[in-house]
Amino acid sequence: MMNDFPEIAVGQMTFDATTHEQDIRGALAAPGGRESGSLAIAFDWAVDRLGERRDANGAPAMQFDTDGGSRIAGTGSAGTVLRASRFDVLRSMSGRRSVAQVEALDWDGPPRVQDMLLADFFVPPADDLLE
Repeated sequence: MMNDFPEIAVGQMTFDATTHEQDIRGALAAPGGRESGSLAIAFDWAVDRLGERRDANGAPAMQFDTDGGSRIAGTGSAGTVLRASRFDVLRSMSGRRSVAQVEALDWDGPPRVQDMLLADFFVPPADDLLE
């Protein structure tokens, strides 16, 4: 049935399913799926959406150097570079990392936690999320 949906909708559903799968895995202390095809699809979809959000707000592009390669969110030269796993970037984009956890990642330049959230309803937790 998903084959009949537009590609963007499939990306959204994969992002949601992957995000909640990792929420459940974290709650059960059962890590896994961090290098899965669904995580790669969710990551690419999220970077594309973040790029659209950054472009709409007039923010400079962000570059993510990950275990899956390098991706740029937005148009133009990247004002910030973040080096982290796709897993950690995706969890950060969806508000599953505290501000302290996101700031502790390998940033080129000052960390911009709010700039990498995919939507206003994603709010980083006050305490670190240990998974």
